[in-house]
Amino acid sequence: MTLDMDIALRQWGASKKSLNFSIHIVSDYVARMNCMYEENQSFVPESFMALYLDKGQFKPSLPRAELTARYELCEDLAQLLVNTASTQQFELGITEDDALARCWRGLLVPPSLTTSKEAFWVVCRLAELLSWPLPQSPWTSAPE
Repeated sequence: MTLDMDIALRQWGASKKSLNFSIHIVSDYVARMNCMYEENQSFVPESFMALYLDKGQFKPSLPRAELTARYELCEDLAQLLVNTASTQQFELGITEDDALARCWRGLLVPPSLTTSKEAFWVVCRLAELLSWPLPQSPWTSAPE
């Protein structure tokens, strides 16, 4: 310990023993933070996890890493479609539901990056981002 640190400790009334204890707590915490698993850092909402839950099951059918990757793809798609959907709705003079239906159909055009359930989740997330009413169910018409 340096002379400056000793002086500082005396001024604050702290002892070297308590300082060493605090340093060990902090270093242990930092070590644990550096060892955290990557999958513990990602949040996957329950609404997305529900796409991969079979009836009566509590564990998704996909491994955690794949589920997280699928969620991140779908979230990115929803974020990317915000301007497209709002522009379509304004320029074409169509309803919000029609704009969402167009986006849903576009997500299903082969080669599709998403499953039909994921495409509907993306559209619901898009509606949420735009503060539009959420669609109640997927549209029935085939992709154009």
